[in-house]
Amino acid sequence: VVPFVFFYRDQCSKYDMRILHAYHTAFSGLPVLVNFTATTLGDIRATIATWVRTSNIGCVFIDQLSFITSRGATRDQEVGLVTRGLKRIAQEFKIPIVLLHQLSRDVAKRTDKRPQLTDLRDSGNVENDADTVVFIHRPEYYGIMESDYGSTIGVAEIIVAKFRNGNPCETQLRWDGDRVRFVDTTLPPPTTTPDDEPY
Repeated sequence: VVPFVFFYRDQCSKYDMRILHAYHTAFSGLPVLVNFTATTLGDIRATIATWVRTSNIGCVFIDQLSFITSRGATRDQEVGLVTRGLKRIAQEFKIPIVLLHQLSRDVAKRTDKRPQLTDLRDSGNVENDADTVVFIHRPEYYGIMESDYGSTIGVAEIIVAKFRNGNPCETQLRWDGDRVRFVDTTLPPPTTTPDDEPY
């Protein structure tokens, strides 16, 4: 996969472009639908209803909670209305909804940077309404390069902090920053791109 930095620096070689074209061909046929305009619960429900009817979608990803507007008197009430509304939508259409959300800034103030359920920004309603809460923690992001278990460079801890139908657990992935992705730790590191003339 081509390093992301090659895109915005316009440094893609012909080899890179061949790879990109191959991936474009592979991904262009996937049943992935995108909506950039639905910002209210009503709009989101209408969009999902259409997709379920026309495309039989199996999952919805929303980026992110703070972009969804509602009419609560306070931000806490707004977030509660949104999370409860999304849960009702998920139950109505019988599909999982994966909702991205920010952490509060209290994490950066602590010595232990590992996220906790209480770090969910704006409201405890997020924790209460979610069936599953998963955090991604990269110690390297906070300048922590070593731990009791060794180097943390490139380490991404996947923390399942809440699992309504099971037990909380943890695992690890490798953060490939050049390609902006998380990969299995059992896979070998990516090789460098062969030398080639610019595209």
